[in-house]
Amino acid sequence: MEDKKIKKVGRPKGNYYTLDFNEDRIPEVFKLAIYKRDGHVIFGHPDMLVECIQCNELKNQIHYTVNPHLDRFGRKKIKNICRECELFNNKIVYELKKIHGPAPNECMLCESVIKSGKKADLDHNHKTNEYRGWLCHEHNLALAKFQDDPFELIKGIKYLSKDSHLDKREVVLKLRALASELENA
Repeated sequence: MEDKKIKKVGRPKGNYYTLDFNEDRIPEVFKLAIYKRDGHVIFGHPDMLVECIQCNELKNQIHYTVNPHLDRFGRKKIKNICRECELFNNKIVYELKKIHGPAPNECMLCESVIKSGKKADLDHNHKTNEYRGWLCHEHNLALAKFQDDPFELIKGIKYLSKDSHLDKREVVLKLRALASELENA
């Protein structure tokens, strides 16, 4: 019986963002269905339907922008938000930035200074389009991954509290203080 080993494939040399697609470089286990659109090699097929995370409509892939990031083989994915919703969001963020002025140098969540060469992200409620504040990219992305749902964040706290090195009493005290703050707000 032949022992098949998966060869570890690292990032090819060269500029990551100009990496050309070359099917010969892809190990068999990493080969997936792909198609070409506007010079991009994209996962999926031209007739695929994608559900927009904002409007929840199923639309053909042509209604979605290509994500600019490449995988290590030069392939791209379709964004998970349709062009119509993406343009609407961009307009909202643009208007909110005009109203709330330039981004500060600190994240309103962690209160740390934004990394050199970066700017704070404008955070807003995607349902009401109300401004919430300025966050570092990492925290803005984290809240988005939790779908801006405080109950999902609480589940995350519960999950992280399983770590043995964490002082659970300190976590409980801080959560009680936060709950008291929320009640009195």
